[in-house]
Parts: sequence; structure tokens; C-alpha cells
Amino acid sequence: MMSLHDAARALAVHGARATGEGRFDSVGTDTRALAPGQLFVALRGERFDGHDFVA
Repeated sequence: MMSLHDAARALAVHGARATGEGRFDSVGTDTRALAPGQLFVALRGERFDGHDFVA
């Protein structure tokens, strides 16, 4: 498992506000198929924009 803080640091994400000790064990890109423990990554494609599904 990786913490959100560690992931943001490893990916050199600037301006990220990962607070607390949220942890994830895998990554998903389809909000309809996310399972507990997955981190949603919003991707932009030709037919969709995952950012539209971020609350």
C-alpha cells in the first residue's frame, strides 16, 4: 500500500493537498469499476474526460 502523500511526492505533483494517511493499493481509471482501496486517476481521452467524474 502507498499513501497519497507518498504518491504525490513520488510523482512530483505540485500543489497537491494530500492530507491524512489515505492509502491505496491499486489505481483505477473507470469510476464505474472502482473498488475499495483504489485511487482514481482522471485521464483525458478522445471521447471522454475523467476530470468530469471528479467530485
